[in-house]
Amino acid sequence: MKIFSVHHKAIDPAIILSEGLETRFVKEGISWAALIFPPLWLIFHRMWLVLLGTVVLYVIAGAAAEALSLDPLTTLWLLLSVHVIVALEGNNLRRWTYKRAGYREIGVVTGRSLETCERRFFESLLDPYKKLPQRHDRGSTTATVQNTLQALRPTASENDGVVGLFPEPDAKS
Repeated sequence: MKIFSVHHKAIDPAIILSEGLETRFVKEGISWAALIFPPLWLIFHRMWLVLLGTVVLYVIAGAAAEALSLDPLTTLWLLLSVHVIVALEGNNLRRWTYKRAGYREIGVVTGRSLETCERRFFESLLDPYKKLPQRHDRGSTTATVQNTLQALRPTASENDGVVGLFPEPDAKS
């Protein structure tokens, strides 16, 4: 199973459905493409600030290897460690980039593939009450949802005297 976080600039389902191409799905976990060649992966995803930071990391690693006069194999491992860092944090950096661009995380969806997750997400926007019991007449969806939510709320008697986890102090003492 794959897990994707869903990002969009709007939170209204009608707007999200009308601007479906603006919805971004970001996979949880390691980015294998970023492991192979991080700069191209960053350019492909238009992550310019992260690309700049990665180039700075390459320069720092190269300068440190030169200053410490490391052998070429150790320098290679040092530069490959930048690849591993970008691969491990790449999808989190994508979320950060989307957040800077005004996107909000509006949901999380799971499935076998990206296409399955996209379908599940947009279907959930089309029928948000499909898991709640519904009546047969069309006008009662709102009433059914309110009745279901009312039934789920705990009822408290007037003599309970408990607020949250702590009892109220007794006024007679």
